[in-house]
Amino acid sequence: MYIFCSLAFLSGPSFAAEVGQGQPTAVTIASAHETIAIEVQEIMSTVRFRCYTSQDVVGVEFGGALKNVLAIACGISDGLGFGCNARAALMTRGTKIACMFAMTLHSLLFFVMQGLMNCRDWQVCLPFKCLNLGNLFFMYFRCS
Repeated sequence: MYIFCSLAFLSGPSFAAEVGQGQPTAVTIASAHETIAIEVQEIMSTVRFRCYTSQDVVGVEFGGALKNVLAIACGISDGLGFGCNARAALMTRGTKIACMFAMTLHSLLFFVMQGLMNCRDWQVCLPFKCLNLGNLFFMYFRCS
């Protein structure tokens, strides 16, 4: 447990290319040990790169992973040509499932920062890798 407490995890919502360009970005630094999270926050935060802290490591990491699953599903839906209504339905049901997981984990941070806002990112920014992965899955199975 001591090793786990001395680690910190950075999680979006963010796109690396925009961070590299100096675009305003907000991320979460999660650590089981609040002092570690604050120390990393102080080192990494800038005027354009705002770091928030959380002690909810599981919620932060799980929220990012759940968002990726949703993005892949939306990419597959897009590849099938189902359009915006299907994507909106996936987002709506996915948000409900995320809320249920948040209640189970007693973690609302992952839903607000990692889940919901990252979903907004990939819905409006098409180069999102998981959305593209979903499209690639569709193309592969369609050609098989």
